[in-house]
Amino acid sequence: MFRIVFRTPFTKSISFNNTFLLLLPPSFSSKNNNCSPITWIELLLQIQLTDFRKYCIWRILGPYLINKRNLSEDESYWIIENWLDKCSELEPLDFDADYKINEGLNGAIKKGYFPISLKDLKEEHSELYEIVWDLIRCKY
Repeated sequence: MFRIVFRTPFTKSISFNNTFLLLLPPSFSSKNNNCSPITWIELLLQIQLTDFRKYCIWRILGPYLINKRNLSEDESYWIIENWLDKCSELEPLDFDADYKINEGLNGAIKKGYFPISLKDLKEEHSELYEIVWDLIRCKY
């Protein structure tokens, strides 16, 4: 099930499985180092997941918010914490959120990790890739 987390006056929305998703400017590359959004990750932040949440923090959200969007550690923490709060409405977390968020952010800060690309996500974590790809297909 996909649910919207937030909405702003600068976005358009579409319906997907009876749920509204935000449309953001397209950008699917996670390789460049400017602070423009990566659409598929922004979409991921808008849905609730019952699985893959620790992986998303470590491989996608921490590196994206810190090293791609160039947000502060506090801002990044807040965004991930709010996303997890929404996710936990569907299924309670089975891990210490504070520890996992800090671990994901520290890895991104200390090691300079960038978020995984869609291509690599398909190879490394096909189930999560299918969820993300469904969001992209719905949008386009």
